[in-house]
Amino acid sequence: MFSSFRWAWTGIIGAARHQRNIRIMLCFAVHVILFGTLAGLETWAWAACLICAGAVLGLEMLNTALERLCDLVCPERNEIIRICKDTAAGGSLFVSLSAAAVGGVVFFRPELLGGLWALLAERPWLAALPAVSLCLSVFLIKGRRKWRLKDPASSC
Repeated sequence: MFSSFRWAWTGIIGAARHQRNIRIMLCFAVHVILFGTLAGLETWAWAACLICAGAVLGLEMLNTALERLCDLVCPERNEIIRICKDTAAGGSLFVSLSAAAVGGVVFFRPELLGGLWALLAERPWLAALPAVSLCLSVFLIKGRRKWRLKDPASSC
């Protein structure tokens, strides 16, 4: 059982190291946690945000795995493979847009924005936190190379 978790973590870390879209989604998740902490989100809002972040990251990893498998099975252009890859990417986009809508409902409430504004007025140095985290995110996203696929003719 522990080896299953170890392999799963290996997959998560590998995806984060080599896939730009996963790093983008992770940066969004970190910013949601950061702003949620500053805003003092209620339990229901934390649950909604964490479920959405997990769904987006999980589906993006499945999309990546499907794309890599399709590239291995059929490296040349194939209409059925293209449809499969486009559909998986569309599913990932759909969940991401839904998560963004949930984020809008959670974060763009007048009472929450008023509380954040009051917090920033009381502690202006907190305004630097989003700017610093945004700069760090840019460096993280630019990061590493993509996975290089082996020649499909070679042994798996």
